[in-house]
Amino acid sequence: MRALHLLPLLCSLVEAKIDRQKVVQAFNPRRNASSPTTPLQIGNGNFAFGADITGLQTFSPFATMSTWGWHNFSLPTTPGQSSIEDYHGTEWWTHGRLVQYNMANPSNNDIADWLRENPHRINLGTIGFLFGDGHGNVTVTEDMLGDREQILDMWTGVIRSSFTYNSQTVEVETWADPASDTVAVSVDSKLLSSGELSVFFDFPYPTNDKFGAPFVGAFNQTDKHNTSLSTCGGGGTRPRSAMI
Repeated sequence: MRALHLLPLLCSLVEAKIDRQKVVQAFNPRRNASSPTTPLQIGNGNFAFGADITGLQTFSPFATMSTWGWHNFSLPTTPGQSSIEDYHGTEWWTHGRLVQYNMANPSNNDIADWLRENPHRINLGTIGFLFGDGHGNVTVTEDMLGDREQILDMWTGVIRSSFTYNSQTVEVETWADPASDTVAVSVDSKLLSSGELSVFFDFPYPTNDKFGAPFVGAFNQTDKHNTSLSTCGGGGTRPRSAMI
């Protein structure tokens, strides 16, 4: 008889549906301050944008990376090390014979370093907020922003951020297009019309430092690349950065 009473209960458990959205969203990351090393990130598998507490890259130059953004530095000009074919590795005696190993030796360090460091991924650029007082830009730190809240919706892939500046609320939504390597941002605030809030773009020069995450690129070498802003369809603008 006990088995008969348990049978309807077991059947109801088997037929119960899992609310997958609720399960996933139960793990949504929430923050009220930026992490210095682990930004909230959006992307599509080929493109990723790391954001600080503002929903952009305002206070921390987190990277915008892709699977297709690569860069090569020029080959070294050292005599005898200016071509890939000049690299010959190192020969060691092993078990009574001379064996070539894929390791650098003092005679070809320059070309060995070039092969190890190139190609390397390039930071596509940073996007952040500029703060003003109605007359010009002013320096603002994260601690000067009030009511900071941020959540990454794991179900929709949208970062929702909000904070206050000069007693005005700023609400930001940040997401990545699943089909194109594009980041989209929605900003709602009266500070936009008053001129106290605007957006900047910053394009770093590549570096061969493979362990510089989460900050990738050299932001102080502006003489080595050019950035231009062109008008595109629909009244928008498109920034372009060219390496020298």
